[in-house]
Amino acid sequence: MSQNTNYIFITTEGHTQDPQGKLVENCQVLGIEEGRTLEEALRKVRDQWKGYSFENVIAYRIASRDGEGSPDVHHLLSLSEDPNDQIVSDR
Repeated sequence: MSQNTNYIFITTEGHTQDPQGKLVENCQVLGIEEGRTLEEALRKVRDQWKGYSFENVIAYRIASRDGEGSPDVHHLLSLSEDPNDQIVSDR
């Protein structure tokens, strides 16, 4: 049985505002989820964002506290309710 891994999912879509209402360009954290695979963690994030759709999502594998594992980067072509969305690895 494989060990669970934590992933952080972010997007550059959307915007935030500072307290004065000025737009700020930044990344939005969609969630941090654990799974035996990236796909399993992605399903958990999809469940949290039902009804929303993002076209550009990036997933980073978070290294464990003991330093095991490399911080893989995956660009997800979209985060919609379609389970067939493709995952592209930059590794």
